[in-house]
Amino acid sequence: MLRFGYAQTLETFEEVVDQLPMRLLVSLGNAAEIYFDEDAIRSIQTITGLRKTINHNKQLALYSCEERQQMVDAVYAVYKHAKLKRFQTTETESKSIYIAPELFDIPINVGDRSSTIQDTSCALIGITLLLAIIIVIKSKAST
Repeated sequence: MLRFGYAQTLETFEEVVDQLPMRLLVSLGNAAEIYFDEDAIRSIQTITGLRKTINHNKQLALYSCEERQQMVDAVYAVYKHAKLKRFQTTETESKSIYIAPELFDIPINVGDRSSTIQDTSCALIGITLLLAIIIVIKSKAST
């Protein structure tokens, strides 16, 4: 994006976004703001367990703060569009779904684990959680 411009890059990315796993798209959405921040220092852990520090891309200095924020917003837009498109194409017999408000505040680690607070999580990695979802289906006669 920094070399060819975000419009051309994301236009080309849109052609293959349907072939990517959702896990990768979630990671892309999580990392967008950190990647385009000139002051951010990213830390990764390699498969062997070594922790490495990655400095920001030097080409970020070629863009103003507003342009970098536009890139972040463009990545978020592609991410949201890909998610929406994927869920719209998934067939279901249900018409609506109720999700309990308490479920929105459960910390679940997805993607970049170094940016989440793992010590305060009430759910351990690999634990099986019982999840109650109430599905409300309206018949055509009642509408």
